[in-house]
Amino acid sequence: MPKRIFLLADISSSHTQKWAIGLALQGFSVGLFSLHKSSDQWHKNYPSISILYAPGTSRNVNSLLNKLKYVFVLPKLKKALRIFKPDIL
Repeated sequence: MPKRIFLLADISSSHTQKWAIGLALQGFSVGLFSLHKSSDQWHKNYPSISILYAPGTSRNVNSLLNKLKYVFVLPKLKKALRIFKPDIL
């Protein structure tokens, strides 16, 4: 059974994409939790990458309200962790 790796990262980041794809190609099951939506559907060609949360809002890094998102998505993060059951976070 492949290891399950949970990434808490920006889905639009090229670094996140490279990590997720690289892990998926190595046989890992990857769960990705992001506070921002994806600018494209790069993950669609990789069935072992699951997008566990990516809201429909765009990012605004300088906004104080955007930083408060961390507090409000905590229940969603806990639920995603319970559902995905990662071996590595």
